Amino acid sequence: MDCGGAQHKSGGFALLVVILVMLITSFLASQLIMQVRTDLQITANIKQRVIGRMLAEGGVNLALFRLIDKPAIDFEEKIGGSVFLRGYTYETVLPTGKMEYYAVDESGKIDLNKTPIDFLKKFLEYHGLAEEEVAVVVDSLLDWRDPDDLHKLNGAEKDYYEEQEKSYIPRNGKIEDPAEFFLIRGTESLRGKFDPYAVFTVNNRTKKININNLSPEMLAFLVGDDEDLIERYRQEQDLAATGRLTMATWREIGGSGVSASLARYLAVAGRRNRIYSIVAQGYAGDFSLDVPEGDGVEGEDEENLPVNRPYTKIRVLVDTTPNKLQYLSWREQYG
Repeated sequence: MDCGGAQHKSGGFALLVVILVMLITSFLASQLIMQVRTDLQITANIKQRVIGRMLAEGGVNLALFRLIDKPAIDFEEKIGGSVFLRGYTYETVLPTGKMEYYAVDESGKIDLNKTPIDFLKKFLEYHGLAEEEVAVVVDSLLDWRDPDDLHKLNGAEKDYYEEQEKSYIPRNGKIEDPAEFFLIRGTESLRGKFDPYAVFTVNNRTKKININNLSPEMLAFLVGDDEDLIERYRQEQDLAATGRLTMATWREIGGSGVSASLARYLAVAGRRNRIYSIVAQGYAGDFSLDVPEGDGVEGEDEENLPVNRPYTKIRVLVDTTPNKLQYLSWREQYG
């Protein structure tokens, strides 16, 4: 009897060991499957990121090609027509994904060293700053640029910036990079509302804004975000033989609101500016002209995109002087 009881206990223990081994094996197998799935997803994401980057670079190169060369006649329609419209976003769909790109020279942006302060004030008001907040930004900008340490009424000098959590000092000279704008006192509430490189420059050779070289953000500002006026501007651009609007046409489009109050600061052309800003985005994947309702995501740049589609955005500043082509800056953004 004792022997039988011992065998029974031994059999029960063995069964328990087998069950534990199976549980551990199942757990390890599930962990391995999860790890493999994670690795596959990471690999797929990296692949899409690389494809997106290559497509964005393709957009940059295609924009450069259209700026410095003349496409063959049988190739013009494939890339958007014979006239390369400034600020117009072109789209090209390939088997591997989609590229979007536009190009404008720097004459259509607010020069932080030259553009009249009244123009900048209107831009700050457009982004929701109250009168006293605008005064702080403007005076602080002037203090940032001047060589002395004397405060303007609402400005800031070296002592203010040294007291910040991460201290720094003002340039006390001409601004060299548009991103410096967000280092200036009073601009904190504007961070994230716009890309400084899309609206600001330090390469506008005149004090006026060229209405024929407006980035999408500058166009939206001048027409007060009116989608109908933006569409009208693009239509008139397309109808013009050279893609350039006259001031009379511009007055018909933006003759009221913000644009009317800034008319004296606008021009249809300025001194020839060979420094261009090119913005290109690349999206990996299969794109079709018809996207089922609900499959897209919100946002001005997200048309015809599935949810969570990774993208690469490249913004370059390039000097297109003949025989002296030179990249002045190259910035990449991933999303």
